[in-house]
Amino acid sequence: TPMRRCKKYYLQGKRKGTVDKFIDDLPGMPDNIRYDGKGHYWIALAMAQTLSWDLAQRCPFKRKGLAIMERYIGRRPQEEKNGGFLVVDEKGRAILHYYDPGLSLVSSGVEIGNHLYCGSIAYPYIIRFNLTQYPNI
Repeated sequence: TPMRRCKKYYLQGKRKGTVDKFIDDLPGMPDNIRYDGKGHYWIALAMAQTLSWDLAQRCPFKRKGLAIMERYIGRRPQEEKNGGFLVVDEKGRAILHYYDPGLSLVSSGVEIGNHLYCGSIAYPYIIRFNLTQYPNI
């Protein structure tokens, strides 16, 4: 998740058991991916990319500090926001991006009609977005 990328794992065929790059440099940290049967993958983004996380990837001391903070406080302050979804095609090209500053720790979602139903480990309920009312960016 912190690497902000998704990989493709081949389950069958002559490339069975191999792994390829699917999409790199996501605008947030992926938590789940779901195929919609229409040629698109919906990637749940738990939270947006932040400078703090980028620095933590390069600096072990900062990473350890974040881990200690999470252990004793429970969450990293002001880190877990701007969650949402990135929709990509079968080649891994971004098509749509839905996000909201109030969303955090989005872990799953399914499109049904004109609505997107989202699950999150931060909320004890399902979030419903009207996709026609809230256009993507």
